[in-house]
Amino acid sequence: MAAPAILAADILATTPTGRRILIQAKRYGPRTLVGSQDVQKVNGTYRDVHHCDLAVVVTTSTYTKAAAAFCEQVGIRALDRRALALWAEGTGKPPWG
Repeated sequence: MAAPAILAADILATTPTGRRILIQAKRYGPRTLVGSQDVQKVNGTYRDVHHCDLAVVVTTSTYTKAAAAFCEQVGIRALDRRALALWAEGTGKPPWG
């Protein structure tokens, strides 16, 4: 049975190399940071619920120190507003690269 897309997944896709990827998008203003709880939810669902190989959290803002440290610890890719803009422009590398 397929998992509902609402469990910490805004996008479920396949990378050009065939890996399944979950992307969680956070459209926040510059003063609202992505917190540790946001990335913990992604970590709790991307493998076991959505059967993905890779998880990415993208934001129009940035991350708290705790959230960035958690992403680093568990291997979730965190793209802040600058990295997201570069990726969108085609000058930055994609999060699965």
